[in-house]
Amino acid sequence: MENRPLRLVVVGLGAVAQSVHLPLVVRRPDLFTLVGLVDLSPGLAEAIGNRYGIAEGGRGTDLEAVLDAVAPDALLIAAGDPTWPRPSPGFGGDWRSSARSPWRSRGASSTPSPVRSPPRGSGSWSAT
Repeated sequence: MENRPLRLVVVGLGAVAQSVHLPLVVRRPDLFTLVGLVDLSPGLAEAIGNRYGIAEGGRGTDLEAVLDAVAPDALLIAAGDPTWPRPSPGFGGDWRSSARSPWRSRGASSTPSPVRSPPRGSGSWSAT
């Protein structure tokens, strides 16, 4: 098994993503490489992308385009929209397709792995 940081795309750039998730991700370059950002606001995606040095193709409002451009290993979904399609526990199927989601997919052939947080009180992080 290759021991390299997970290439990560963050979806949803609200206050919690900006103040908690993104700072923690960039503090752990041994675990994560931030390669993409997606938000419904193009201005916010551009501003946060500039702040974190994300290439033009790795930021924007089109999730599918960002995924195609940067080929991440994992997504950190920080969007609180209840219409966001939730991955199944096995993460199988085309989890990105939802008629109600603003992030509709054209149908992908592969699915990035999820990044899961540790159980409360465990004190350690692991990517699965």
